Amino acid sequence: MSFISNPLIGAQPGPPNGPAGGDLDGTYPNPDVVAVSGADFIQPASGEFVQFDGTDYVGALPGASWPAA
Repeated sequence: MSFISNPLIGAQPGPPNGPAGGDLDGTYPNPDVVAVSGADFIQPASGEFVQFDGTDYVGALPGASWPAA
């Protein structure tokens, strides 16, 4: 009886690294979202949520008009 050794069996891939692409910018493991399906994504401030204003994804305060003006 013989065994064939394969060092890749049971190996776990490492976390992603390198440059991000598409709707992401920066590098892994912490890229930034800059677009969603091509529409710009403006990072919301603390306490805001994200809403689509018809062109871009923008931050808005709860209770703000819908859609954003």
